[in-house]
Amino acid sequence: AAPRLIRPLPYSPPAPSARVALTWRWRPLLLGGAFALWAWAAWFMFTARAVTLTTTPAEATLRVDHGFAPHVGRHWLLRPGTHRVQAHAPGHAPLIDELRIGDDAQQAHTLTLARLPGHLRLRLAPDNVEGEASVDGHAAGAVPGVLRDVAAGARTVEIHVSRYRPWSTTVEVEGKGIEQTLDVVLQPAWADYKLASQPEDA
Repeated sequence: AAPRLIRPLPYSPPAPSARVALTWRWRPLLLGGAFALWAWAAWFMFTARAVTLTTTPAEATLRVDHGFAPHVGRHWLLRPGTHRVQAHAPGHAPLIDELRIGDDAQQAHTLTLARLPGHLRLRLAPDNVEGEASVDGHAAGAVPGVLRDVAAGARTVEIHVSRYRPWSTTVEVEGKGIEQTLDVVLQPAWADYKLASQPEDA
């Protein structure tokens, strides 16, 4: 049999894939974006101020309405200017305030939330009488009963019942929707008199 000849074939290099071309095309944009992000972060760190925000009560949650406001615990990084701050805590009215950040490198601000009103249950002795109560000089309702929505803090409570001496005391109202009980012992405004005469049957 005649020998078989092996003939060389012409070599053609593979065409570059579209994926490789796409990667090289976007690489300058990716590098530019990364550099811009790094430059912005450096600018923010250089211009921001270290701000410590404390609250009363301490367990209140804080929120700073700002596009970028990093924080760890109560320590925030905020740029100078006015920032809207919100604070919330159980038993307290929500706090929404404007916080002014100055140029000092380190700053501290305290936010105090107002306690919600409380309730006072007044019980009278003797228990078969009725009267009117006032708080800090303002009519508060009939007693015995519950005086609702009494502002938290030290309050002067007065009770007036017909034929009994006026009763007054200072109460520290806890607020936060808590109901407290106050027992009131009234003193009569009358007395028993015994008259003696001479002669006895006069």
